[in-house]
Amino acid sequence: MRFAHVCLWASEFEQSMDFYQEVLGFDYSREFEGSSYQRNVHNYYIADESGTEIQFKRPVDGAEPPNTRMDHVAVEVDDVDRAVERIDRDSTCPVIKGATTLEKTNNRFAFVKDPNGYLVELVEFR
Repeated sequence: MRFAHVCLWASEFEQSMDFYQEVLGFDYSREFEGSSYQRNVHNYYIADESGTEIQFKRPVDGAEPPNTRMDHVAVEVDDVDRAVERIDRDSTCPVIKGATTLEKTNNRFAFVKDPNGYLVELVEFR
């Protein structure tokens, strides 16, 4: 068994693609339109270098995405400090918690909000 993907509703679609692809460095994977939860949606996938994907969905009719609950998405980065600097420089996404070291593991992490308001944890494994 392995992790396949995470799916997020994107109300700020273009800003999300800029953030995840241009700022965080994910690659375009694929996209298509289809039916989901009784509505037609546009599905857009991005992937990391291992092929693990994040799927973004938006209603084709321009309606607001449904209100969903999710805690956060975790993204592994090589250097949390540089990632936070790049987010500050290249996006309008707010940094919620700056780069911090977790003493138990010595790993570093930070939290930012993406253009849709989802919490994204940036993790540097040491």
